[in-house]
Formats: sequence, C-alpha cells, structure tokens
Amino acid sequence: MDLSSGDRLRAALEAAEARVTPPAPIVLDLTAVTFFGSPGWRLLARHHPRCQAIGSRLQVLTRDDTVRHTLEALGMERLLAPGHRHN
Repeated sequence: MDLSSGDRLRAALEAAEARVTPPAPIVLDLTAVTFFGSPGWRLLARHHPRCQAIGSRLQVLTRDDTVRHTLEALGMERLLAPGHRHN
C-alpha cells in the first residue's frame, strides 16, 4: 500500500462506511500486503474515528509482522482484528 494505491483504498473505505450496518465492523484485509506506507497509515487514522462515529469499528487483518508492529508502534493496535494481534 503506497501513494499510488491510496485513492483506491480511500474509495473502498468510504464505500464500506456507506454500506455497513452498525455495529458490524468494516474489515480491511491486509493479509496479502507486505508494505503499508504512510499514506495507508494516514487513511487508517482518518477512517478509524469515522467508523466509530457511525457506530461501527474498523478492523485490520494482517499476517505481516511489520504491518502488525507498525500498528502497535503507532498506538493503533486496537484496530487489529481478534486473532491478528501479537501475543
């Protein structure tokens, strides 16, 4: 996930926010992602409170330790879906 794919991710998150029926979560599947750059982190930081405001929750799925550790370092570990948190 880099600058070139940021617009697609933003559009997908906005579409999911428009379709979700709270309290169902909006799940962002990053299991195939091995690089998640700063544009992606900014999108997560922007959309997390938007999801909360509509009564939903943004959840991130990842298998990549770097993505998981970066979420933790940024204080965003609460976004990790159950089973995707570092134990």
